[in-house]
Amino acid sequence: MSPSKGVPQEGLDATTSWLEKTKITLWKTLYLHMDLTSADDHQVEQWASQLNSCFTSLSIRYPDVLTQSPEEQDAIENEGLTRICSQLSAYKIDAWIQWSIQQDIESTLRNAGRTRASRVFSGTESRKWWASEYTAIWKAKLEEKLTNLDFEAKLAVLSDTLHRLPNEAAAREYHAWWDGLFENLIRDPEFPVALIPQWTIAAIDRLDKVLLFPYIDKSIGLLRGELSRGGKQEHHKQLEQLLRPLSSLDPSKALRHRLMLMRSSSVPFSDASISQFNPMNSDEAIDWHLPLKEVAKNRFARIINSKRSLGWEESEQVEVECYESLALELVEFCLSRLRLRKGEKPKDGKYDASQVTERSPIWRQGYLKALIELGLDPNGKAHKAVYFTKQFDPDDSVREIAKECYRSVRREANKKHSVQDFRRGLIAAEWWLLISQRHELNLDVNDAEALKTRRSLLRNP
Repeated sequence: MSPSKGVPQEGLDATTSWLEKTKITLWKTLYLHMDLTSADDHQVEQWASQLNSCFTSLSIRYPDVLTQSPEEQDAIENEGLTRICSQLSAYKIDAWIQWSIQQDIESTLRNAGRTRASRVFSGTESRKWWASEYTAIWKAKLEEKLTNLDFEAKLAVLSDTLHRLPNEAAAREYHAWWDGLFENLIRDPEFPVALIPQWTIAAIDRLDKVLLFPYIDKSIGLLRGELSRGGKQEHHKQLEQLLRPLSSLDPSKALRHRLMLMRSSSVPFSDASISQFNPMNSDEAIDWHLPLKEVAKNRFARIINSKRSLGWEESEQVEVECYESLALELVEFCLSRLRLRKGEKPKDGKYDASQVTERSPIWRQGYLKALIELGLDPNGKAHKAVYFTKQFDPDDSVREIAKECYRSVRREANKKHSVQDFRRGLIAAEWWLLISQRHELNLDVNDAEALKTRRSLLRNP
């Protein structure tokens, strides 16, 4: 029968809706009373899936759902769940909850490798249990399911956060419990070392950053090892995610890591003219790498933002102190690379390269050149260390540069430095380190073009 034969369209729609609802209700009644005594696991899963479909169809009714608030939808869903569960045995409720968890975990694991704007646990099927009287059972079943997963899968699930929790009280309870499960992963003595960076990145926005500091530190060290063996794009992305918070937590540690990563990298940060690759126009740029002048600018900006309004003179003094601090940290790093390893001593007035922290003579020359450019001698430590190098280093070229460095450091030690002096010193020191990097990697350096780059950088520090 059609509307043209006298039956109003709304009458047809109402009848169709009634028939559909009746059909679903009959199916629901069948599944509610189905005997699962002899059913195998697959059949139980099918039963839970069909019952869940009936529940969803009866709870979400169009077009009503379009005008209902989230709170109203939750109330209707919870009422329907309570009514159905009151007719189910404990075994069937457990089976339904297990099926819900399994669906959401499978969905989460399917999406684990994809790029997502946010990491959110797929609670599509589980959410109905979160505000019910069966929340304790859902938690117990979830924890039981996790014990059957390997660490990588556990991490993929628990790295996601729960969302759309029914109320504030439930949110506090669930978030604390969920974060506790996540934190327990790293405390497991069998947790794979290779997964520590991934765990740490997921923890940054969830756990206390001070507690996370050792894991950030360790993660960057692990990734540095990967980079020295070639590394993958994912390792560079992870380093970017780790260095960013570390730069706020401990700027000095972050700088040291950046310098060590520069030393360990199997790819250069600059071209043959010692122009650093820019991510805006080069595929060869490294995501996490920042030129030292950018590190300095970012550090100064964080200091200024952390203080109340400063006058011009105060701001200028803070800037000088910021740049001086960074330059001194670079000096200390260079000196640490020139020193002998712990417990090592010269024998008969000599030592070999294996006894030095930095075994490469190319890099030792680079660190000495950087010290010359910085022109700082904190508490006499620089000239003392360089004197030792010029006397005993096993490489002739290193000793020659050490002599030059010793004279320069002694000469410049008492000079008063301005912000511009520190900027130029950092730029010139980094220029030498970039040259050392290319030489160590057996890559060409165009000396004439490199000098042009240097002059240009120093002209506008």
